[in-house]
Amino acid sequence: MALRQPAGEPALVPDAAPCIVDAGARAAYVGPSFTLGRHRNAVAVLAVGLEAEFDFGERDDRRDARPLRHVLIPPGRWHWLDARGGAMGFLYLDACDAAWRALDAAMPIDGTALVAAFRRLPSASAPISHTWRALVDALDLPTPMPTDAGVADAMARVQRDPSRPHDVASHAARLGCAVSTFQRRFTAQAGLPWRRWRQWQRLRHAARAICDGADLTSAAHAAGFASGSHFSDVFRATFGLAPSRLVDWRVAWRAVEY
Repeated sequence: MALRQPAGEPALVPDAAPCIVDAGARAAYVGPSFTLGRHRNAVAVLAVGLEAEFDFGERDDRRDARPLRHVLIPPGRWHWLDARGGAMGFLYLDACDAAWRALDAAMPIDGTALVAAFRRLPSASAPISHTWRALVDALDLPTPMPTDAGVADAMARVQRDPSRPHDVASHAARLGCAVSTFQRRFTAQAGLPWRRWRQWQRLRHAARAICDGADLTSAAHAAGFASGSHFSDVFRATFGLAPSRLVDWRVAWRAVEY
């Protein structure tokens, strides 16, 4: 059953280039559906059919296929979906992000409002920070906003140069506190443990570089990954596809700056 386009919302062109919105430690995708077999993600994924219902299941033989408008897929769960080329929206939330559990507890949610929010994401007529905020608000997701100056400084150092080791001990030493204290302060402020948050920053740095024309190995090293294959493994585990697809599918990478 087709989903009605909300009044005033931009139409999605089936063969338009896909767009990934990078919000630091969360991300979203809008565009033509990926052609993926049965797979699993290291993160939680909210999948939304933007033009029609999609088929979803977890079994290899697909005998459990069922049509859905949206589904929240927990981290590590094997699944497949088939939108037959129709437009999809995906929201990626880290396994350590409490937001996905809150979202899971709130299901089912308003599908019409969700579709409208995803459709706004790639709009060129509004700042990406505004359209991302609309999606977060539609899902009533909490957004960590660090107020601890020491934690904010540590985050800024990683964002400026993710290629450095950025071991937690060195950042704790800068603040004159124990590693365990820094970890607690950081997680409370950022919403994720240090290593998970740092990995998201490296992912976004490398992926943006690839979209801007860098080769995989150079992008991986500049972001702090040990090798191109290391980056590829982490990217595939997060998004369910190889980073080379960013180039193959002309993915536009748009970053939300805070």
